[in-house]
Amino acid sequence: MPAKIQSIDLYPIYDSLGGQTLEAAINGHAAACPGGISRSAYEAKVLAINQALKAFEKSKKDLLGAFTQPSFDAKLEKLMPKLGAQATTALSLAFYSASALPEPYNTFPNLLGNVLGGGAHAPCKTKMSIQEILVLPRAKTLSAAIETNFKIWRTVGEELAKRGACGLNYEAAWNADINDDSALALVAKIAKQNRAQIGIDIAASQFFKQEKYNWSDRALTRDAHIERILGFIKKYKLAYVEDPLHQDDFEGFSKILEAAKGKVMVCGDDIISTNLDRLKRAAREHSVNAVIIKPNQIGTVSGSLAVIAHAKKNKIVPVISHRSRETPDTSICRLAQLCPIAKFGVAGMRTIKLNGLLRLWHAASKPKIAF
Repeated sequence: MPAKIQSIDLYPIYDSLGGQTLEAAINGHAAACPGGISRSAYEAKVLAINQALKAFEKSKKDLLGAFTQPSFDAKLEKLMPKLGAQATTALSLAFYSASALPEPYNTFPNLLGNVLGGGAHAPCKTKMSIQEILVLPRAKTLSAAIETNFKIWRTVGEELAKRGACGLNYEAAWNADINDDSALALVAKIAKQNRAQIGIDIAASQFFKQEKYNWSDRALTRDAHIERILGFIKKYKLAYVEDPLHQDDFEGFSKILEAAKGKVMVCGDDIISTNLDRLKRAAREHSVNAVIIKPNQIGTVSGSLAVIAHAKKNKIVPVISHRSRETPDTSICRLAQLCPIAKFGVAGMRTIKLNGLLRLWHAASKPKIAF
């Protein structure tokens, strides 16, 4: 059923790292666009804030009236070259929040939490090349999942403090000057004590240069790099591996997925970029069995929904995700209920989205964890 847009606005706000982004308000419902530190070459393009705001003022009158989510997003897609993905994402999410709410969903995602990291997300010295070490609890309620992830996060911090200085990285995961094996061994031990599985986001595109994967200890060829990833999977019983290879290596992803024999979620972020055409290729080539969903990578809610639907059709797990440069927006929490897993972080301002999910949980009649 169409919803009538009576008022619409777009204005700058600040993200979690002090950069400017855009927030939109439609009929009094606000939503904002986050940003990423490590970005794929295939993400929808962003424009300078002032440029986007000037374009919005010229296009504003075309965005008033009655729309469905698909028709509103179709309008935004036509305007995206002028507005940029920051503006269209904020506007699309604001319309999603302002439109008539369906009956509360009873299914909720399990929570993939980032507890220790290196790579592009580390502001301080570290020997870690892996961008994120993640935990996935075995929980029957959302509160139990949150509490488990917090307990693991706190214990990891306490253990790191015994070894020397540590701090928090850009996503409020711990940052310490230890190597990848030491980091994985530490988290694996603590996760096991709390009946949680572990995973990693390698973000391999970030250290792929001149046809080599430049780990902190050595540069590896593609084959040697794949062997290292498979070694991590076996040694630490990983349940989830994200972006194990650079963003164009569909064949390499397939090799890891085949070698893992279906026991591990091999998840594509940079390689897919919430883009339906790239997901279709990955599905044809059996490159992934999980995919990251980030609305600002494609610029609209409808684009994100299309990727979620195609993933489910092909038995690929959609994993909705926050970004490193976050905002207080919780509109993504409704989208999260369409996915079995939400990668929303653990601490700091990441709790805003976790609490947003909890509010939806308490509004549901028979809530349950989907994964």
